[in-house]
Amino acid sequence: MKTILSIVPRLPPAIDGVGDYAWLLSQNLADRHQISTQFITCDPIESESEDPSQIQLPQRSADALLTILDGFDNIDTVFLHYVGYGYAKRGCPLWLLAALTKWRKAKASRQLVIMFHEVYASSNLPWSSQFWTSPIQKQIAKDLVNLGDRLITNSQIFANTISKLSSKHNGRISILPIFSNVGECSTSIPLKERQPWLVTFGNSGFRKSIYTNSLQQVTSICRQLGIEEIYDIGHNSAEIVREIPGVKVNSMGILPAAEISQVFGMAQVGFINYPITYIAKSGIFAAYASHQLCSIFDRHNLGDNQDGMRLNEHYWAMRDAGDSIDLDLAQSIAGNAYQWYNRHNLDRTASHIATILNLK
Repeated sequence: MKTILSIVPRLPPAIDGVGDYAWLLSQNLADRHQISTQFITCDPIESESEDPSQIQLPQRSADALLTILDGFDNIDTVFLHYVGYGYAKRGCPLWLLAALTKWRKAKASRQLVIMFHEVYASSNLPWSSQFWTSPIQKQIAKDLVNLGDRLITNSQIFANTISKLSSKHNGRISILPIFSNVGECSTSIPLKERQPWLVTFGNSGFRKSIYTNSLQQVTSICRQLGIEEIYDIGHNSAEIVREIPGVKVNSMGILPAAEISQVFGMAQVGFINYPITYIAKSGIFAAYASHQLCSIFDRHNLGDNQDGMRLNEHYWAMRDAGDSIDLDLAQSIAGNAYQWYNRHNLDRTASHIATILNLK
């Protein structure tokens, strides 16, 4: 069995989308492709795991990471799951770049595969730290692009950004939208046979915005579809949700993936507050699509999408007060989104990445 070194910010049970992605991918690679993963987690605050397949970096420094990498001199492939803020408070992990540069150049046969979950952050607001750190973040991303042997990302917009940073990988960047980290439904009950439920899911910031900025839209959707209950799933649920007349709102808090999957498999629609431009990197949308829920977006998040999804075909939004939706339209949208998702579900993503990891 081939073994790779996978560098991640953190792993389950820590709540971290990148960690969930890396962990689920590693299980599939082992079960279906005979590729085992030795993890290096890079958040020193997290408690150490007793799992021998996980080694925690004692401190975020190039020397500390190189010491661990050199201890696995017989493994010649590193798979980096990159998001700048996962490795440094301000998104500038210069130590990570330095370590990988030395490791990569020490032996010609070594291979660095990078999954860019994000590329770099930017802002035009001088009071934001991103305004000041963006040039450094961008340079680190550019150096990683040039250092990597093969690159993967989750959306066309990120692939375009990577191509502008360097021409080294033009036309050879694999685009694999995010798969669901709470399971996938291979069989689905039609929406009309499900419970009249709407779900909200994800980090507390996105969900809080739903119950403060999008409450009128949610209320109207519940009325149109005859929704009787809302299930809010995630951190700080009891503090976030608001009352909606005629609708029971259930604050579920953090649930195991299997329980989330069970709720999604019985619900009809999922509300989401996330930019349409980046929908392919949304674990929330992936979870909804994989369970054949109709995804409904806040109208303020509508915009261009370059990953093959279209309004009223793969998702819906109440753009104006007169816009309406029924279960027939919701069913069509849910089915189309499920078909789009299945082209890059967990099995297919793992198969593609296994091919990349086995290349020399």
